[in-house]
Amino acid sequence: GQNLQEGAPQENEKNAGFTGIGGTDCDVMRSDAVAVSDPSTTPVVTFNFGHTLAKLLVSVKANKATPYTISVDSICVADLYSTGTYDHNEGWVVKDSSNLVNYYYTAPDTTVAADKKMYFVESLVMPQNISSTQMLTLIYTVYSGSYSEEFTYKASLADLFAGKATEFGKGKSYSVHFTIAPEKNIISFDAGVTIW
Repeated sequence: GQNLQEGAPQENEKNAGFTGIGGTDCDVMRSDAVAVSDPSTTPVVTFNFGHTLAKLLVSVKANKATPYTISVDSICVADLYSTGTYDHNEGWVVKDSSNLVNYYYTAPDTTVAADKKMYFVESLVMPQNISSTQMLTLIYTVYSGSYSEEFTYKASLADLFAGKATEFGKGKSYSVHFTIAPEKNIISFDAGVTIW
């Protein structure tokens, strides 16, 4: 995915579905029909295009007070629908409900900055209901001197977006921001939904 909110895409970010030239996400847009009265003295017809897909972002940052080094090993968002057909009136319709894909970032390990969001996943997602089977898994390592320990955080998207969203809707951006504070053995998240 391109067009990150902050910074450049991670080199090893993996994309699934809706890929265009060069393997980057392909933003599918549409405009409502425009009526042109006849005769027209204006040679310009205005089209207002809108996104037909949703955008999914996952970022991680370290607590600014942490004395440890934190490295993200991988992030995976599992079981998203990615195959469908688009109808101007109906929107997206799942073509194959058994064709589920994972959006993920893997090695190289990346040290996260203190108190600054680093985006690891940004991909376009076909509009669909958010289900409890769609899991987000974050694997990270905490380093302190010569000591290191790997941790895994796993939660369903339904839990992460509880009270905020029940579906990925067209033209909206869905973000999950993780803050890791190893000195308190805490990982917190902030999920949000905005117009894209």
